[in-house]
Amino acid sequence: MKNDLSTRLWSAEYSAADIKTAEEEFRNGGISGSVLSSIYYTIAGKEKAEGDKANYKEHLQQAVHVSDTFAQQNDSLTADELDVRQTILREAKRSDEALPVIEAGLKKPGLAASTKALLLIGQMEALFDTEGEKAEKRAKKIMEEVKALVETVRAESELQAIRVYRALARYAKRVGNRTELAHFAQEAQALIDANGAGDQERKLKHDLKE
Repeated sequence: MKNDLSTRLWSAEYSAADIKTAEEEFRNGGISGSVLSSIYYTIAGKEKAEGDKANYKEHLQQAVHVSDTFAQQNDSLTADELDVRQTILREAKRSDEALPVIEAGLKKPGLAASTKALLLIGQMEALFDTEGEKAEKRAKKIMEEVKALVETVRAESELQAIRVYRALARYAKRVGNRTELAHFAQEAQALIDANGAGDQERKLKHDLKE
């Protein structure tokens, strides 16, 4: 179920029955709280991009509750689990709590390029959330590191590379670099088209509109 649902989440072709199945599998110990919280977060992100405020709020609250519980019950999270958690914390406007989670993730040995890039992106966005424009110099340095990783991420996983290109486009938009904004948005869209990642297409359009 997990892999099939993962495919449907990326393509935005899941159903309410899929979510109920995931919840049941979680209750039976088949998937972790981190995985379930990530599923809720993905759904919430799609709803946010579509302007469905009520369901966005509901699914984000579910993601936060499951993530908080999972973190409380587990002393040592993997780098990927820490990445999921920091992403949810930032979306819930708890970026001050996300920063130490990100730092813990970046200290993990043997990080995949995609995980490292996503943690760095989280760090950049959390710094802007907590420090505002004072974070510009650190954010620039962080995003230069992300740019250096993106081709390696692409070789690891084109789906994760979409998320990285989207973040690079958001950053370029924030700093007013229209050339890089167009380039990174185009790269993201090309991978979305190649991989049928309809969920990411909705989110890319929302990124560019905000």
